[in-house]
Order: sequence, then C-alpha cells, then structure tokens
Amino acid sequence: SPRLNPIECLWREIKKNHLNNRYFAKKESFWKALLKGLRAYQDHHERVLSLLNKVRVVADKIKKEILISVRTDQRAEKKSA
Repeated sequence: SPRLNPIECLWREIKKNHLNNRYFAKKESFWKALLKGLRAYQDHHERVLSLLNKVRVVADKIKKEILISVRTDQRAEKKSA
C-alpha cells in the first residue's frame, strides 16, 4: 500500500509542495525543483520523522481494523458451532 511506504509519502509531499501545478519548459527546471524539494527534507530531519510517524499511525490503524475483523469472524464461528 502506498500509504505504508515512506518513500511514497515523501514523493507525495515533494510533488505537492514543489512540483504541483507547475509547468516545466525544460528538464533542467524540473530537476532543480525536485532537488530543492529533496534538500528541504535533507535540511529538516524533523519533517522526515513526521512522515515516518504518519506511516506508523496508518499502519497501526490498519492493524487494529484487521484485529477487529478477525475477532468478529471468531465470534461468528463460535456462535455457529
């Protein structure tokens, strides 16, 4: 799932903050904007940690949903037995 992949989260943030709604007439302009976005995260490690925390929160939420689903299935099996 892209929501659980830290690289996908980073790419989404870079696109949103540095590449979105922009026209790049030359490849060089695109690469400069991309590098600027990457450097923004290089210089501010707290932003990277924040992204990793978002991934952890999503993973915890999915894990809870799976556990609830398994418990519900187990209860249904017990009632039918």
